[in-house]
Amino acid sequence: FSSSTDRTVKIWNIESLSYVDTLFGHQDEILAIDALGNERCLTVGSRDRTARFWKVPEESQLVFRGLD
Repeated sequence: FSSSTDRTVKIWNIESLSYVDTLFGHQDEILAIDALGNERCLTVGSRDRTARFWKVPEESQLVFRGLD
């Protein structure tokens, strides 16, 4: 996985050194990313004040919102 200021998460295949897919959802740049294994990762956005738990095989995400 990789993330950037373009608000996306990219999925890469290390074995074939190739791009796989792009995940969308954050409304602002992504500040941190952690790969959890089993095709899952956790990202934290900045001004959108969300943390997202991505489930790649299920094509879903859980969104946790910060308090105002």
